[in-house]
Amino acid sequence: MKTLIILLFSIIFLSSCSLFQDETATAGDKVEITLNATERQLVGQSNRFGWGFTQSHLIAHPDENIMVSPLSASLALGMLTSGSSAETRDELLEAFGFARDEESSFHNFMKRLQNTFPNLDSKVRVQIANSLWSNEGYVFSPDFEAFNQEHYNAISQSLSFADPSSAGIINDWVARNTENKINQLLESLSPDAAAYLINALYFKGDWRHQFDAKQTKNKDFFTSEGKLTVPTMNIAENFDCAFGSNFLMLRLPYHQGNYTMDIILPNEDSTLEEVISSLGVDEYTQRIDALVTRSVELSLPKFKVEYKASIVRDLQTMGVQRIFNRSEAQLDKIFDGQERFFVSQVLQSTFIEIDEKGTEAAAATAIEVMPVSTAPYNPQPLVVNVNRPFLFIISEVSTGTILFSGQVKRP
Repeated sequence: MKTLIILLFSIIFLSSCSLFQDETATAGDKVEITLNATERQLVGQSNRFGWGFTQSHLIAHPDENIMVSPLSASLALGMLTSGSSAETRDELLEAFGFARDEESSFHNFMKRLQNTFPNLDSKVRVQIANSLWSNEGYVFSPDFEAFNQEHYNAISQSLSFADPSSAGIINDWVARNTENKINQLLESLSPDAAAYLINALYFKGDWRHQFDAKQTKNKDFFTSEGKLTVPTMNIAENFDCAFGSNFLMLRLPYHQGNYTMDIILPNEDSTLEEVISSLGVDEYTQRIDALVTRSVELSLPKFKVEYKASIVRDLQTMGVQRIFNRSEAQLDKIFDGQERFFVSQVLQSTFIEIDEKGTEAAAATAIEVMPVSTAPYNPQPLVVNVNRPFLFIISEVSTGTILFSGQVKRP
C-alpha cells in the first residue's frame, strides 16, 4: 500500500546564552543558533537516534498510517536514564550516541532544549511537559526526583494504581499538556506497576506561505490498492528543494523559518518503502546542504493521523535491551532500597493534522516501571504533485533534531 510518511523534526538547543543574541528578531527573521564543535557533535548524535527510531518503526509497520515522536521518546528515556546505573545506563546512553562519561552533557542537552524550544517563533507554539507517577507504597528517591525536576521540569505525584480513577488523572494531565489531542494515553494502570514516567509534547505552527482554502480541490492520490480522491491544497510559490537518488525533497517553512516541513516524495519508479530503507541521516543532512530555491507549483493533500503503539521493539532494535530484562535491568536509582525494577512497556500516542493554515501535532510517551517480583532545483516552475506516498520532516533549520516522525498510508 502507498504511504505518506510524517517526520517532524525539531531544534535541540545546546549552546550558551549566546544562542539568544538574535532574540529580538522580527517576524520573518530566522533566529540563528550558534553551536560550538561539541554542541554540533551532540546534535548529530541525537539526530542519529531520532532517525534510527523512525526508520525502525516505519519498516516494521509498512501498511499503516503512522506518527511517532523520537523527541518525546528521548525525553521520557532521559528521565529513566537518570534512574539507571552501570551497564544499563551505558546501554541507554549509547543508544543516544553518548558515552557514559558524557551523561551530564546528555541531560544538560535535554534541559536546554526544553527551556529554549518554546521561545523561537511567536507563530510556532511548542510545549513540553514531563511527569513522574509513583504507586502507593513506592517513594521516589529524593535524588531521582530532584534531578528530574531540575533537568526535565518534571512534576511528581503518588497515586493508587489499583484505583480505576488514577488512569484518568494521568490521562487528564497528558490531555492538558497536548491541548486535548492525546486524551487516553493509558487505557488503565497496572496495580503491580511501581511507576510511570510520562512525556507530553505539543506543536502548532503556521505556514510562512499559507494555502488558499478556495484553491483546495479533490484530487487523486495513488496507493498500491488503487486510487483515492482526497482534499488537496494547492499553491504556487518559491520553495527550497533538493533531489536524492530516488526522491525529491521540498522544504516548507513555518512563519519566520526556524521550523520547516520537509516533504520527501519518492520518484515515480520508486516506492516509499525503498526510500525509507535506504535513506540514512547522513544522506538526509547532505540533501539539506544541497537545497536550492525553485519556483514550485505544489499540490499537497490535507490529512489527519492519530496513532498509538508500543515502541519496545524499536528501542530493542536500536540496542536498548537491558531495561526490559528482569535479570539485567539496573534501575536502582529510581527508588531507595533493595528491590529491583525493570521496564515492562513503553507506549506512545500521537496526533497530527495538516491544513491550509499550518500544522498541529502532539505526542505522549509512557514508560511503565515494574518491580522484578511481578510477572514478565529549474527556471520553469517545478510541478510537485504529492499524489503518492511521501515523507515529510518538520525541523529547526540550524540543527534539525527529530521531534515527530511517522507514516500515512491513506490521507
